[in-house]
Amino acid sequence: MQSSRRFGDWRFDADTGDLSGPGVARRLPPQTARLLVFFLDHQNELITRERLIETVWGGRVVSDDAIHRAISILRQTLTPGDIHAFIETVLRKGYITHFPPSPPPDAGPALDPAAAEPPPNDPPAADLPPTSPPAAGRRRPWAYAALGLLVLSLAAVLSLKGGGEAPAAAAGAAAGPSVAVLPFLDLSEDGGKPWLAVGVSDTILHHLAQVRSIRVAARTSAAVAAERELTVPEIARALDVSLVLEGSVQQAGDDVRIIAQLIDGVNGSHLWSKTFRGSTQEVFALQESVARAVLASMPAGDAGVTLPAVRAPGLAAFERIVRGREQLQRKTVRSLEVAGRLFGEAMDLAPDYPLVRTYLAETLILQDQIALGLQDSYSGLPSLRTRDAIVPLLKEALRLDPASGEAKALLAYATPSLDLADKRFREALALAPNHADSYYWYANFLVLRAGEFDRALDVVEDGLALDPLSPRLRSLHARALWSVGLAERARAQLLDYLRDDPGYPTNYKIMARWEMQAGRIDEALRWTLALRRLDPASPSHWGEFGGECFYREMLGQAPETAQCYAAFAAAHPESITARRNAAMADGGLAAAVPVFRASVAEDPGNRYRVMQLANFLLYAGDDDGVLEALDDGFPRLLSDAEIDSLNVWAATMGATAACRLERRPLCGDLLDRIEAGLARHRPRVGGGYFTGMESVEVLALRGDGAGALSALETLVADGWAFAWRWFVIAPSLAPLHDSPRLAAVIDSLEIRMAEQRRRFEARRGEPLF
Repeated sequence: MQSSRRFGDWRFDADTGDLSGPGVARRLPPQTARLLVFFLDHQNELITRERLIETVWGGRVVSDDAIHRAISILRQTLTPGDIHAFIETVLRKGYITHFPPSPPPDAGPALDPAAAEPPPNDPPAADLPPTSPPAAGRRRPWAYAALGLLVLSLAAVLSLKGGGEAPAAAAGAAAGPSVAVLPFLDLSEDGGKPWLAVGVSDTILHHLAQVRSIRVAARTSAAVAAERELTVPEIARALDVSLVLEGSVQQAGDDVRIIAQLIDGVNGSHLWSKTFRGSTQEVFALQESVARAVLASMPAGDAGVTLPAVRAPGLAAFERIVRGREQLQRKTVRSLEVAGRLFGEAMDLAPDYPLVRTYLAETLILQDQIALGLQDSYSGLPSLRTRDAIVPLLKEALRLDPASGEAKALLAYATPSLDLADKRFREALALAPNHADSYYWYANFLVLRAGEFDRALDVVEDGLALDPLSPRLRSLHARALWSVGLAERARAQLLDYLRDDPGYPTNYKIMARWEMQAGRIDEALRWTLALRRLDPASPSHWGEFGGECFYREMLGQAPETAQCYAAFAAAHPESITARRNAAMADGGLAAAVPVFRASVAEDPGNRYRVMQLANFLLYAGDDDGVLEALDDGFPRLLSDAEIDSLNVWAATMGATAACRLERRPLCGDLLDRIEAGLARHRPRVGGGYFTGMESVEVLALRGDGAGALSALETLVADGWAFAWRWFVIAPSLAPLHDSPRLAAVIDSLEIRMAEQRRRFEARRGEPLF
């Protein structure tokens, strides 16, 4: 085997692991070095995970995390700006590598064509002379601490992407021109047009974000930074941009004046200050003029770049869109209801404005996740009813604006086919690489539907590079870390995000689930009660799985549980949980089966509903029905599908049914594949449907009752209590139900819950963080 390798500008010594290239010199870990050798020797081939284990890891049992970590080291070392440039992930199949060819023997390093070009001309003179750097201005006492959180948040993201080292350069060091647009101030005499000022800055940002040659900080992060009253260099450093645009809007009758100032992000000096005047009917043309002035001043000489055409919605529709966007960002049941109404009115006023259709579609998706109690379904695919509503909206938005990456990303999210959805997401990012929310939806898809957690972490970190203070990107970032087994880091990150933004509801939901996975049901309930105070109208946080009633049930608060479910059923009689409980009260477990059959018929693409149906069929003793439901809802599960966090619950139920039916080949095959899946993951801290009980169930189904009980005793001794009241009486453990050892395990859990109930009462009023 050749020891010294060259590809492009890179040199690699396979014996020592030394890798050097443009600005990089490091020694790779031995396993990562062997992986790079294999990739170099097998370019342009589809390389499966199994093949990597067999050849690079010598057939040893290794976790997905180990493989992902080695690949991530290579990607972040070789191509941190485009992680798929050399090593491409093929969804659900493996990897294909494409390395650049070696240069000729006498050739020096590749010359950047731009280096031979003369420097661009200086920017055109401004309308007003440059001013001296602005004073620091008034600050709240916590402004310096806020800067620390901003910079640390960005550094944490970049350190994960860059192999552990945070950037040391000052603002503007990132390659290529970059800009942040801060929310403009409303200086109208009556002070009654804040929506217009926000809308103007948002639209300028949207114009600039369409230009692929520049990087534009996302709206959310720019707004948060501006609220903290930091100086411009501090904001530029936190958002990693070279330029900052700020300004104000004044309206007096039909006259509008926009004053915009472009500021150097390194030293805070004004590059120019310009005034743009016109009538209210010309406000959209004025916004475009501001964007063009910014482009003309870009260091890379982007004055010649053509701004993509953006339709104007009309002022009345514009006001509703801006106010709807504000409500959309709050992400509560009530705020989404208001946002949907405002976007609907705007669409009636401006039917040819494509973005309002995209905003309305996003609102409907979020209502599906939160307001309708489906947040815990982990389906990741909008319900059939929601897809029927949003797909026509998004297709019309794309007809009106074929270059809309925002609409393409949401259409991808609503696409049932995994391969087609992945293709559409890639197209969306190509269309709008500056649109941070598209990265959010893509990473969400990778976590919830594709089970591609390593790719999800890459994608969400790309989004955070654009929008480091986005609440939902930060939340998903922590969740992706948890899903790849980095539980301690995930929890620390999420607590930091909560301290920085305590008003974002989803983070409370995630913390509650993580506390349950750690066996701390009392803490899970405390997080959930805080969540209910933030978003009291959501049934998901109340009576659905992972809501208040559920945690009270697990904790053993019997009277409170009964009261909780009764109040929830009175408020939401249409919910599946309320209908399930009512059916069980009348006729037991079997009586609830029709409720879940109806839910699957209404939304056949929702895998969680399929698993709920299979679960109740299993408890009701209808094993043939279990296998039929799983075969319909999970293609290939009963044949050869790899078991992962998204189908492990289904696989365990299928194995239980097959074993009870004495279908021994299917029973054994499913158990083998479940064990293989467990070896690849860390079930107690992973995402999806891992409960931590899988190894116990496998042993019991194999007939090893003593081994199953020993495994369960160890699990409980280590603190396990995930949905424990259901799982200790699971059908998979039926041969153990009369065992004194199982009774002793249940008694120990009851004692622990009593201790946690006392702790819950003692800590009820204490702060969570």
